[in-house]
Amino acid sequence: MNILIFTGGEAAAPKKFSDFFSQRKFHYIIAADSGLDTFEAYSFFYKKINPLKLNFILGDMDSVKNRKLIKKYKDVPHEFCSHDKDFSDTELALMKAHEVTKKSTEENIIILVGAGGGRIDHLLGVWETFSKDFSADIWLSNEQKITKLSEGKSIELCDLKLEERISISCIKLGSEGKGLVLTEGLEWTPAETEKTGLISLSNRINRNHLEKNLPVKLTASKGDFLIYS
Repeated sequence: MNILIFTGGEAAAPKKFSDFFSQRKFHYIIAADSGLDTFEAYSFFYKKINPLKLNFILGDMDSVKNRKLIKKYKDVPHEFCSHDKDFSDTELALMKAHEVTKKSTEENIIILVGAGGGRIDHLLGVWETFSKDFSADIWLSNEQKITKLSEGKSIELCDLKLEERISISCIKLGSEGKGLVLTEGLEWTPAETEKTGLISLSNRINRNHLEKNLPVKLTASKGDFLIYS
């Protein structure tokens, strides 16, 4: 089950992630605050390729630019809340998404769109959600695709170009107090770490994998990681 969250903050133009959106079906869509503006833009862009249906709206709605959208989607189930609260609208949307997954017997993937740029504390707040039990699996920010790689899991990055950069951060250490991500096809191999944070900045595919058109493979051996691509 693919759950899509549109939240506030800067988001990429819909075209940037066209491959991602055209290849997936989204089963439940949430708009948080000015994510409603972003949803409208993406919905218009993909209306012929992959129509997007809004299932839930939440937040204090103080940042929505096009106020007419609130009236347009008045029949969509919603939960409007006070601006004076301890959780961000993004956090509330992630919590709602995890509520939805409890009713599913399928593998669930939560995708967050937006939350780029703007206030640094908001940006760090989104980063920190990945260490919590209500995190997204994929974050499509205004500039990058960020994928959560949990311990024991692997991902492959295909069709990379030499100029494309891949960064890796450790968000949770393993049971031994160390983090280790195994890689195949990167120019530099990240070392085992006893600290969270960035462990590989602006890495790239090596020429051997590039010339053979092989994917870059990353496996979280110990700990959880974020892969920026």
